[in-house]
Amino acid sequence: MSSPDGPRAWLPTPAQELLLDVVFAPEGERQVPWDRWRERVDLQSLDPGTYRLLPLVWRRVRGQVDDGPEMDRLKGIYRRTWYQNQIHLGRASELVAAFRTVGIDTVLLKGAALVQLHYGDAGVRPMDDVDLLVPRHQAAGAVQALFDGGWVPEATPLKGHEALGRLTRARWAPPG
Repeated sequence: MSSPDGPRAWLPTPAQELLLDVVFAPEGERQVPWDRWRERVDLQSLDPGTYRLLPLVWRRVRGQVDDGPEMDRLKGIYRRTWYQNQIHLGRASELVAAFRTVGIDTVLLKGAALVQLHYGDAGVRPMDDVDLLVPRHQAAGAVQALFDGGWVPEATPLKGHEALGRLTRARWAPPG
């Protein structure tokens, strides 16, 4: 199966590869790959995938490369990411507590788990949402706990039309 953008759309772009060279360069050797990236890329017109790498790049290069004007922009992107992730993680914490109250086990997945277990810094990994896993046999109870807590389902462009079908397959029906 291939993506709509082509069979290799999951691979990093050349600009992303340059940024990854910066991220993975040994400490003290990041200036050269940083300069190479800055020469080839316009910070004002980045694709979303490259933009998502910038908070991590800022953490890796701060204090190790020449402090040009783009460093202020990267710091702002990092701070915005940190702030937004605090909101996401706070809401996830509310959900986990609500599920725990009714005896539902949860597991954090993807970005939230990575931030907690591996990055150790909520500012370096942008998250648009938080994914939680609950046991299949507790799915209906989890959905009910969400509704009881005032959560409202929201259609998304990718999967909103499937939401009710998934809830029905999970043996949950709206109250009333």
